[in-house]
Amino acid sequence: MYPNITGKIRSDRGGDGAFGAPRAKIVHGATVRYLHKGVDFALKFGDPVFSPCAAQVVRISRPYTSEAYSGLMFAAKRMEFKMWYFQPLDNIVGSIVREGEVVGHAQAISKKYLKQGVTDHIHFEISVIDPMIIFIGEITR
Repeated sequence: MYPNITGKIRSDRGGDGAFGAPRAKIVHGATVRYLHKGVDFALKFGDPVFSPCAAQVVRISRPYTSEAYSGLMFAAKRMEFKMWYFQPLDNIVGSIVREGEVVGHAQAISKKYLKQGVTDHIHFEISVIDPMIIFIGEITR
């Protein structure tokens, strides 16, 4: 199950939302290049955001400390992941969600990156994973 309805990955004037896509940012006047650590799934402002697997909602997670964009941190079997740029449902923290369950609605992240041409999307990133899943062949129950 994808966090969006189509499974489409963002690709726009602002770049490619695929895992490992090249990125650049300015830090203290210098350009720092790095690789994208997650996957950006395309959707529109207000679209429902789905849990990609059964998981416990651990906490609210914010990609930027000084802005209103938000998302959630999840704990699933053998991994932890976060999703950003959506407004979580009220009182969802602490809940156990099923695969495909709506966990919130997309925010308008395109407003932050208007000049760069980045379209609305949600960011999905695995933050902790048990390497044993390679050997035992399971990610979720």
